[in-house]
Amino acid sequence: MSFLPIILLCQRTSVILHKMSITNPAPGQFKVSPNETVTVQIVKSQAPYNAATSDLDGATWTQQPGNIPGQLTANGTFRAPANQGDTANFSIVFNFAPAGSGNSAGDTYAVTISGIAASSITGPGFTSRTYFFEVA
Repeated sequence: MSFLPIILLCQRTSVILHKMSITNPAPGQFKVSPNETVTVQIVKSQAPYNAATSDLDGATWTQQPGNIPGQLTANGTFRAPANQGDTANFSIVFNFAPAGSGNSAGDTYAVTISGIAASSITGPGFTSRTYFFEVA
């Protein structure tokens, strides 16, 4: 009985999945990929919702989060700058105007940036946060 060598040739195939590279190295600071789409969600725990989002510095909102009567959630998106080292930033002013009962105890705004819990802001009164993005 004789054996013949069998040669198998395999072609290597690679699949590249797009993953968001956004990271949060410090509170309010994010590292992003060039041209990455960044999502912003602001959720308030009690009515009324009254948060004002600034224009972006270094980028342009595709959809700017806004106040929608009767809603407790605002969503926005923008595309990160194209070049490594470029930056973008925006601020949000949070208003904890008391509901009809005059009590805003335990009221919060939760900010999520591309799935990362960015901050939780507790009232009362006015307060603001600025969020910085740098292309890595």
